[in-house]
Amino acid sequence: MAVLAFENPSDIPQQATPEPAAAPCPANAAAEAVVRIEIALETASWKLMQAGQPQAAMQALEDECVGLLLAAEAARNRLAAAIPTSHAGATAQLLAAIRDLRVRDDVEMQRARQLEARALSYLKQEGVLDIRDGRRLTQTRQSGRTRLVVGLERGGAT
Repeated sequence: MAVLAFENPSDIPQQATPEPAAAPCPANAAAEAVVRIEIALETASWKLMQAGQPQAAMQALEDECVGLLLAAEAARNRLAAAIPTSHAGATAQLLAAIRDLRVRDDVEMQRARQLEARALSYLKQEGVLDIRDGRRLTQTRQSGRTRLVVGLERGGAT
């Protein structure tokens, strides 16, 4: 067995002190809540669709589904109100904006714009994404559909 001997106390290897953990991103936390609620909603909906359930159980599952729908909507609103502090949080907001656009409801369209604005503001501030590119991804602010532009030179395509 080897014995380490240190003559000078400064020679003793010091354990690195861990850096304090960064505060969790509120947008990322809100997005995780949305996912957890949606998974619970999918599970409850699947159980509700199973045949042979007693009427009381069906009513309880239906009530659970309604409660989860309301909770998911509240979590999406929290996500839209959250200020992202990480790339993951901003990305979650962009994905939520795309989801809200697909619903095609006025309330969801407004929330999609809010999600996009917060996410793109953070990503622009961090120098990660040009704001026009982000708008092309989510297609909320007068960006229209993203088009593939092919330049033609004399004699063929470039």
